[in-house]
Amino acid sequence: MEMPAASTLDVPAGQFVFREGETGQAMFIVESGAIEILIAARGAEPVAVLGPGEFFGEMVMLGDQPRLAGARAREATRLLRIECAQFSDLLRQNAAIGEYM
Repeated sequence: MEMPAASTLDVPAGQFVFREGETGQAMFIVESGAIEILIAARGAEPVAVLGPGEFFGEMVMLGDQPRLAGARAREATRLLRIECAQFSDLLRQNAAIGEYM
């Protein structure tokens, strides 16, 4: 059975990919641009800025829990979106991905 390709998502500067406390069904890999990771308790400054090749939102893959942080595009950004079901298939095909994460 062939695994569906990850979908791409273009996010304009300043737009949230998701907000802290929301539920989610996908993780993301930055293809181009930059994503700010924000935690309300830490204030307005990002706790991290992620660039091409980096990933975020992966905690949703571990269970049905709310997002622990928000993710906002710092500039126009293109993301690869990986749904939970796709992630399980990826791990079955290549366990090294799970080890990397």
